[in-house]
Amino acid sequence: ENYGVDIISGGNAVFTDFGSYRVELVLGSSGVIDNSPGEWALLGNYPNPFNSGTEIVFKTDVQVKLNLDVYDARGRLVRKLISAQRFNVGTHRVYWDGRSPGGSSMASGIYFFVLDDAKHRAVRKVVLIQ
Repeated sequence: ENYGVDIISGGNAVFTDFGSYRVELVLGSSGVIDNSPGEWALLGNYPNPFNSGTEIVFKTDVQVKLNLDVYDARGRLVRKLISAQRFNVGTHRVYWDGRSPGGSSMASGIYFFVLDDAKHRAVRKVVLIQ
């Protein structure tokens, strides 16, 4: 399933499922959106803000197939970290080095991690400082 993330003023994140519907979710001061089903959870990342890399941590209570993507503050997909990968029950860690798929350093700024299972998604805000 393809979807986009549009970041608009006031800290809102708008998720659009192309051809079906548009849902607006408001980021609180914690930078968290979470409508995960309780079978998995995006726990966050450390460090945040980060410079050379950050570790994204999530847990699964059932075996599940997940995607983990990185979007910039303009809502553009900048990196696919996990694509339809199956995870067993447990706590999992994925490292992002702050680089694009081509290996170049991303600009300083706000980014969003989006973990989803094609039905539910969770979002965390992260700050990259170069």
